Amino acid sequence: MTTPKNFIALEEWSSQGLRELLVLCARLKSELKQGVRRSPLAGRNIGLIFEKASLRTRVSFEVGINQLGGAAIVLGDMAGRLGEREPIADFARVASRYVDGLVVRTYGEDIIKELARHATVPVINGLTDGSHPCQAMGDVFTLLERWGSLEGRTLSYIGDSNNVCHSLLQAAVKLGLKMRVASPRGYEFPEALQKWGRDQGFEFFDRPEPAAEGADALYTDVWTSMGQEKEKAQRLRDFQ
Repeated sequence: MTTPKNFIALEEWSSQGLRELLVLCARLKSELKQGVRRSPLAGRNIGLIFEKASLRTRVSFEVGINQLGGAAIVLGDMAGRLGEREPIADFARVASRYVDGLVVRTYGEDIIKELARHATVPVINGLTDGSHPCQAMGDVFTLLERWGSLEGRTLSYIGDSNNVCHSLLQAAVKLGLKMRVASPRGYEFPEALQKWGRDQGFEFFDRPEPAAEGADALYTDVWTSMGQEKEKAQRLRDFQ
């Protein structure tokens, strides 16, 4: 299977493609620790678009691009909201003439998908409301380093059924990882997504205890994500 040009959603990648990506990550990390510097991005400029506030995502991408010999160009408020100053398709075509790749942290999944449709350079999903594939793969890589193999292992996610959890489920089904998800009532995935998950052998609960019992790793995320500040008091009560 041909490797996709973009990294938008893990469901678009094959199991083999994701496994090869993890192997490459392990090699690059090992070489870096040994002082071996490779520059596959030498002479390349990568545009970083952040419509949502970012600390770890921005730092990790900038550092990673620099370590690989590239240059990161951060487009924040000065670029404006995607689709407001000019159509997304126009922005994608123009940006593709300047940079060699785009990392986008935005809101709706439709925004980044439209950008990817019209861009002629690779587009990487740095976070959307519906998914966070780089976060999920980073976490899976950590588990792989710890365990040596993902096969037969159980990861229990306890918290909001959000974009991170969604991408973890997509990673798990591709990489042979078992998953359980425990979310308070009112914060669970839609029934259609839960049905898809059950068809893959995943389990869903509304209490943490059955999800945690016998698991190989426990995972959680913030209870109140960006844009949910008005719900904070209610969320604190519900998740506690």
